[in-house]
Amino acid sequence: ATSTPANGATPAGWFFPPVDGDRANATKCGADGADPIGCAAEEDAFAEVTVYHATQVYFEHVRTVLEDPAFCLGGQSQGCEDDGSATLDDDGKPTRPFHIATNVLFPAFDLNAIGAQLLGGAGGSAGDPVVIDDFQRLPNAAFIPALEGGPIQIPPELQALASLFSRPFDSNVYFQGSRDFAYDGDVTRHEFTHAIVHSFVPGLGSLGRDEFGAHAESGALNEGWSDYFSSSFVGNPTVGDYAGQGLPGAEAGLRNNDNNKKCPDDFFGQVHADSERWAGGLWAIREKHRTDGGDIDALDQTLMLALAEADNDEDMSRAGDRAEAALREAFGAGLADFAKAEFETRGVSNCTRIWPLATVGDDGAFTVKRKDVLFQLGKGDVGLSNFAPSVLQFRVEVPAGSAGFTLNWSQVAGGGALGGGGGDAPMSVLVYEVTGGDVDDHITWSYEGAGNSLAVPYDRDLLELNFDANANAVSLGAADGNGNQSATFTQTLESDACNARAFILSIVAVDGGATFSNLDVDNLDTDSTCGGGGEGEGEGEGEAPGGCDCRGSAPGSTVLFGGLLLLLRRRRRAQR
Repeated sequence: ATSTPANGATPAGWFFPPVDGDRANATKCGADGADPIGCAAEEDAFAEVTVYHATQVYFEHVRTVLEDPAFCLGGQSQGCEDDGSATLDDDGKPTRPFHIATNVLFPAFDLNAIGAQLLGGAGGSAGDPVVIDDFQRLPNAAFIPALEGGPIQIPPELQALASLFSRPFDSNVYFQGSRDFAYDGDVTRHEFTHAIVHSFVPGLGSLGRDEFGAHAESGALNEGWSDYFSSSFVGNPTVGDYAGQGLPGAEAGLRNNDNNKKCPDDFFGQVHADSERWAGGLWAIREKHRTDGGDIDALDQTLMLALAEADNDEDMSRAGDRAEAALREAFGAGLADFAKAEFETRGVSNCTRIWPLATVGDDGAFTVKRKDVLFQLGKGDVGLSNFAPSVLQFRVEVPAGSAGFTLNWSQVAGGGALGGGGGDAPMSVLVYEVTGGDVDDHITWSYEGAGNSLAVPYDRDLLELNFDANANAVSLGAADGNGNQSATFTQTLESDACNARAFILSIVAVDGGATFSNLDVDNLDTDSTCGGGGEGEGEGEGEAPGGCDCRGSAPGSTVLFGGLLLLLRRRRRAQR
């Protein structure tokens, strides 16, 4: 810090100059040729000053919004007296101040080497150690609740890392990437809002499951609330303008609350990505209220109190209902009806999580709508013992004469050593044939057995589907240098030369999760023609299956049609 005399309106004081910058080379600090600015940034005192100041100002704002000058964070975040002042020990120091750590770096480890060590392979002995002699940047920040122990079993050589995850108090932690995340006020307020959410709903989880499968809606709500209240404080919908610089795709900020995100188009199974439609809905409500001349602090108080009523397993539908009811009571029908319509448009209150992966047009054209990114949760992530169903179900229509279809994607395993690697993540696919034109028909997942830990699939009539995860296993290719593996699953069909068919697919993780990319599907054509011979599986020469006539000229067509519907209804099942 530099002592500076008074100058005009600027008082005398001790001041820290900001020092922020990434290392310009890979030379470690202290060695010849090290980047002086990048190394100085890793011991930057100004990061502490700015993050403490931003947190304190925002905390005072929250107390103003709540009209409660004594509001104190719960859990292991703070210890406060009834008047909101800190509880002090005999030496006059706070017994539990809110903790903030800045300039946090990770050891520069090689994921593959440490993965081998954790698995007891190469590099796992004193004579063949994994050598770590430098630090690395991590572009992130986090609210970390108090934990009894670390989230993973760390070998003795890496116990220095355990202290980041096993503190006896809640805390905010700020890492450094190309930019120091502690310099960004949006990020500071976002992380402190996590502490507020944790005080209101300490059991609010990140992941859950429902009739469509696994999901990350509880965590997405947590992220969405944090984005919204941070942005509302400054009246700017962009989150992380400064911290996002240098990150791919984030030059204009990490996220933007002024968006049109909706489900299922913007549903991915990851808490930050899935939060945007919730934060976007709240921001739209705020802008409606602001342009109508409403008081923003009064609005934010209403929303914050609705948040405080959340369940530990809250999903967006329930959160939307709470917000709408609170707005109706506080501001009347106008703003509440606007909120209801906004939530419906975004799929907050009525999300049918079915992705139309392949459709067949009236002309028989087969069209694929690829899903670029999807996060597949592992069974342990959502408390299941047999397998975890995907966050989205996929509708695949195939044209008449199809011999089947092949599902394709690329995946990289999640979990593993300190969040990296992890080897193969085996997957399977449940295929359920649907009839009729109901595009909302889907697999209904139920959770049964001890602790509701068994995922069990049912059809729309609530008849259990026959599914063998081992028989429907996905084929995985060899991993490339980045851990990506090609994944394929082929469903063969007895070709129906007259009728298009529709299927609902749910990918299930047999063990751990993975990140999918470029998920699409190929139709397996046949040479079959309606009313003639065919070469598809199960077909021989002669008439098409069932003696059908695509022109509808078969005798007794009305009775035959009814009989076929009954037959198809009985045949509905999971394909093996």
